[in-house]
Amino acid sequence: MFLYKILCSGNQKYIPYLTQWENIDFKKVQAEIRKVIEVLKQLEELENPEWERLKREWATSLLIRTSDPIIMACQQCGARFIFDETNPDYYTSEGLRFPERCLNCLEKV
Repeated sequence: MFLYKILCSGNQKYIPYLTQWENIDFKKVQAEIRKVIEVLKQLEELENPEWERLKREWATSLLIRTSDPIIMACQQCGARFIFDETNPDYYTSEGLRFPERCLNCLEKV
């Protein structure tokens, strides 16, 4: 999740830290760090739709589903719903953003 948060920030200031981290971590993590560094370096050249597509693709590999579901209550209708922490729409450069409404209420808008 940390790498995904850095990726979503789009901030190249993290590249030196990622490079240092890459030198000391396991090979699988090193490969993911290298991918994030490369995308951050190329970010200025990417169009917004391509950037959004990349973030969605990376959500599946960098975000890990917790073993215990997070159950929330919709602020509009009161229904309970399960929060999907692997949905990249809930991650911003500031961090994780919890939804306030269930999917049914979101679809009605």
